[in-house]
Amino acid sequence: MKRREILTLFRLAFFAGYTSGFLLRNPVVSKLSCRLKNTPATQLPIWKKYPSRSEVNVRVQSTAAIATDQGDVQARRNAWQRMRDIIPPASERKKIIPLGLMFFCILFNYTILRNTKDVLVITAPKSGAEIIPFIKTYVNLPTAIGFTALYSKLCDKFENPETVFYICTVPFLIFFGLFAWAIFPHTGTLHPHAFIDMISAHLPLGFAAPLSIIRNWSFAVFYVMAEMWGSVVASLLFWGCANEVTTVE
Repeated sequence: MKRREILTLFRLAFFAGYTSGFLLRNPVVSKLSCRLKNTPATQLPIWKKYPSRSEVNVRVQSTAAIATDQGDVQARRNAWQRMRDIIPPASERKKIIPLGLMFFCILFNYTILRNTKDVLVITAPKSGAEIIPFIKTYVNLPTAIGFTALYSKLCDKFENPETVFYICTVPFLIFFGLFAWAIFPHTGTLHPHAFIDMISAHLPLGFAAPLSIIRNWSFAVFYVMAEMWGSVVASLLFWGCANEVTTVE
């Protein structure tokens, strides 16, 4: 491009800029622009109907920011609503909390009883692990059958399951209390060691395990009561009471 042509282009650009500035300062043009601002969009000329690219970008960014803020608020609201849905209402908490504490106490007692019953039977005088099958077969099984019959009669006699729960649970608590405070400290007096020694001298060795059960009768009863606590109180009585207190609704 020649130097003359470059100068011509600069002159034309300067003239166009000067002319546009003059027109903007002209009163007639100013009135015309004011009228165009108050004119509806459908009556505007083509160069006034559509916004510029910068205006579009600003509008898009503001819309995106508003949508993001609304999304954050909605997400926090949904999280709080989910947390509130997890927490049961006050009417259900009055039932759930006592039942939970009751079940915790039952399982806590069962854990202690389960770990204690084997130790008492195995470490008893003239006893061992060989008497556990005899206790489960000849003592625990008849006791479970007898309790099943007794429980059926109690359910037929009392319509309220809470009454049946207390009638069946109180004997367990009384026995464990007596065993801790009265029976276990006096096992040397209560267990018939001399009598069993006299009988075992005239019987074969196969009677050693049954005689050990009779010799340490309090430990055998404790073993059976501990076994019955897990199967009766923790499984049968508690869940029967819980089913009557709560509803599926």
